[in-house]
Amino acid sequence: MKRERATEMLEELIQRASGHDWPVETVQAMWVFGSYSRGAVEPGDVDVAIDLDRSNDRWRSHFVNSMMHGRSPFGVLRKALRGRRRGYEFVFEREHGYDDVPMTLLWKRGESLATARKRLQAIPIDPQQDELPETRCAPASKDSNTEYPAHSGKN
Repeated sequence: MKRERATEMLEELIQRASGHDWPVETVQAMWVFGSYSRGAVEPGDVDVAIDLDRSNDRWRSHFVNSMMHGRSPFGVLRKALRGRRRGYEFVFEREHGYDDVPMTLLWKRGESLATARKRLQAIPIDPQQDELPETRCAPASKDSNTEYPAHSGKN
């Protein structure tokens, strides 16, 4: 996708996350990472990490209920954040396994949307990032030493 479209998607995401309805009220901060944050002109998708207020009573109840019924607790939040748009990749467990992934803070609860937009516009564009191969690898399983390259979003 073109960077302009990705930027528009991120602005819409910030707008939705800043709401006070459930479940978006649990969103405390959003971080962009991947090709967009590296400055790609044509990122394959928009990678966003979400920090949640896990002490929210309604979230805790929802989380336990979802797990008891074999559902992802993040589905309802993913749907509320993305709206009708596709092209987002969300990470809801940023603190688990993403220490080595550079991330740029987009927005945190209590900030103005103008502050978030300035932060978004400050991410420099680097056309060379479009030519770099994907380097992050994911293990086949937690017990495996075999690693497979993560999908870059380009065929």
